[in-house]
Order: sequence, then C-alpha cells, then structure tokens
Amino acid sequence: MKRYLVISITLLSFIAHSQESNPAADVNTLFELKLDSIELRITDSKWGIDTIRYFHYTVKNTSDDTLTFVTNSCFYYNHYQLKTENAVFDLNPTGGCSFNQQTPVVIPPGTSFSQTDAILSGLHDLPAGELNVSLFIPLVNDKKNTYRVDGRDFVENEQQLIFTGKTKVVKTVINKRKRKKSA
Repeated sequence: MKRYLVISITLLSFIAHSQESNPAADVNTLFELKLDSIELRITDSKWGIDTIRYFHYTVKNTSDDTLTFVTNSCFYYNHYQLKTENAVFDLNPTGGCSFNQQTPVVIPPGTSFSQTDAILSGLHDLPAGELNVSLFIPLVNDKKNTYRVDGRDFVENEQQLIFTGKTKVVKTVINKRKRKKSA
C-alpha cells in the first residue's frame, strides 16, 4: 500500500510540475502594437461643445499562426494605461455598459489591422505634436490563438501588449453650428 501511495504522489508532483513549466506565449512575441495617433476631437454644435479622445492603433501578427484579436464596443473593457515622459494616465478605469459587442478580427501571419478606440475618461489634454509614449493594452488568451482585449479589474491572467515610441497627438475641430443666411 505504501508503494502505491509513493508512486501516486510522485506521478502527481510530475504532472503539477509539467503544467507550471508550460506558460502561455508572451503576447508581445505574437503581436506588434503601434500607436498611430492620439486624437482630441472637439465638436461644436448648437447644443454645446463635446470633446472625445481617440486612440488610433495598428496590431500586426508577427507569429507563424493565424491569430484572432477580439475588440470591444464597451469603453470599460478597454481599460488601458498610457505613460508619457511627465505623467501616467489610467484610461477608462471604471464604468459599466449594458451591452458589449465583441468583434473578432482574424489576422493571418504577417498582416495587420487598424483600430480606433474612444477614451472617455482618464486622459487630460496633451500638447499637439509628437510625443514619446508607452501604451499598455491588456489581453486575455481565451482559447488557442484567440486573444481578447479586457482590462476590467477582476479579470485574471491578462498580459500587457506594449507599444513604446513616438506618436502624433492631433486636434480635430468640427463646427456643426448652423449659420444664419444673410439677406
């Protein structure tokens, strides 16, 4: 009986050790992230001035496999972090959405896609022009070759997809005020 117990414990410890030594692939070896620009869009209408910030970024598949990158319509899932030379911004940290539309994007090896995400809270005015930044996007490996953006606080096993480099900060003003016709 002791012999079976020793063999069982030995086998269980080997199985537990083999699971620990097989970590998930680092997302930065699978994807290349580039923050193309940060846009401050100001819309002036007869109801007032509305200001929204957007990230325009590109994700490239640098692996040898076809990967799926899942994006969200709910800003709260897009809880990112942006670091500049002078500040750290916690973007879209809290909130709630009554509905989240997930959009899977299939990316063959060597190809890329572009994404625009609204930043509704946490980003203060940045000077227009070029800026050195680091952007961190949390990804969760849902299933084999499928990675979902999800930065909610309670999500476990997330990894950070990181961009570090220069990006453009642009300001776009849209005037929607109706002008009176001159007589």
